Amino acid sequence: MAKNWCRADKQKKQEQLKTNYTFSLGVDDFLVYTLYNASVSRILQRRRIRMRWFVFVIYTLLGAWLLLSDRVWIGGLVFIVFGVLWLLFYPRYSAFRYKKIYRRIVEEQTRSRIHKPYEMQLHEEYLFMRNATSESKVAYDGIEELLLLPQHYLLLLKEKSGLVVPRTAIGESEEFERFFTGKKVPFRAMEGWKWK
Repeated sequence: MAKNWCRADKQKKQEQLKTNYTFSLGVDDFLVYTLYNASVSRILQRRRIRMRWFVFVIYTLLGAWLLLSDRVWIGGLVFIVFGVLWLLFYPRYSAFRYKKIYRRIVEEQTRSRIHKPYEMQLHEEYLFMRNATSESKVAYDGIEELLLLPQHYLLLLKEKSGLVVPRTAIGESEEFERFFTGKKVPFRAMEGWKWK
């Protein structure tokens, strides 16, 4: 009797969880996935830090050399000021520049998938995803992590790809998150994340 009650309670909870989701993705949705991956890339982080400090050091050294000259101390000050401004404002500039580059790449690569309907179904053993041109099944143990970003869920797969799901497509987000954690998918909330 107790087993039947537990089974009925479990079945009732599963029925309460919405298991079919339909949504469409725009350029900005695909761009969020790309920018998140870039923000956690050690190679890109090192490249940005190296560029920031390299230009600062070059301009500061040139400025110091000109300051030590007898007749061009104003030029030396200009180089040093430019180096300091570069150091201060390069993070914003590089964030803007990389975002612009990534947007062009995303527009080119996702042209056929933009604003097309996607259907996602949560089954007991796997996640099923379908759009106009393809469909795929992903076992829950093939999902490396479920990330909660300010406007999106990212399902990062172990094969180094991922799925983007707008938060607006998910009705009960707590139930959605609980479903994946119940399938032993690690969950991380990063609602304060932004590209910078």
